[in-house]
Amino acid sequence: YGGVWAFLEMTNEFDYVKVKGDFITAGGNENGKLTQGTMEIGGNFAQYGDVDFYGSAYNKQSFNTSGTHKVIFNGDNLQTIYFNSPSSSGFIKLSIENKTGSVIFNSNAKISSILIQTGGAKIQNGDKVILKGKPAFEDHGKLNYAINKYVGNAENVIPTWIDYEAYINQTGPIDPIILSYGDVDDTEGISVNDASAVLQKVLNASFELPIERTTTDYMKYADVSGDGKLTALDAAMILQKALHNDFVFPIEK
Repeated sequence: YGGVWAFLEMTNEFDYVKVKGDFITAGGNENGKLTQGTMEIGGNFAQYGDVDFYGSAYNKQSFNTSGTHKVIFNGDNLQTIYFNSPSSSGFIKLSIENKTGSVIFNSNAKISSILIQTGGAKIQNGDKVILKGKPAFEDHGKLNYAINKYVGNAENVIPTWIDYEAYINQTGPIDPIILSYGDVDDTEGISVNDASAVLQKVLNASFELPIERTTTDYMKYADVSGDGKLTALDAAMILQKALHNDFVFPIEK
């Protein structure tokens, strides 16, 4: 390791810092000093903000990024991310570009702007990641198995910020999936196709609604009558909604 008692300043859009190994910060207040540019890290990342071995105080904002600052993880082996002061330090833009291996979050970590995962590495402990004030990953039931070749997690969580199909095909990140009552074919808006799909499910229980690839709780969106069963009545109501947009499902009342 090499170390220095100083501030790291990145305030120009062309600033670039490449760390082939581990990056550890335990210095002073970096507020306003990490505002632009890109940092590339090939090893582990650690931020400390309490006290050192000698009792000297570290600053909780020792990695307080802002503006358009971006951090890239692209190591060849296992990488870990740790924040001792996750409420005071964090990432603005984080890009995980590892092609293999795993990236493990060993603490809570906040990302204020953009999270990108373009490689094939698994993300572990993703439930510790907060993106724009909300969890960046959530449980999608059986979909976890299919997507775990890209995102693995001990808590069985996958990204909320990407479209499932696009992510599997590595064309994300794109807008999060937004589900609505009656829309069971994974397309935006309700159409006769949704009614037809529900009717097929009623007649053949083994038929897979497109929405089942997005959520295991498909009944929440298909059972628009709200009676706890999937029947031809639900298909009829969805058809009514497709023809008359002002129609209100009983479950919405």
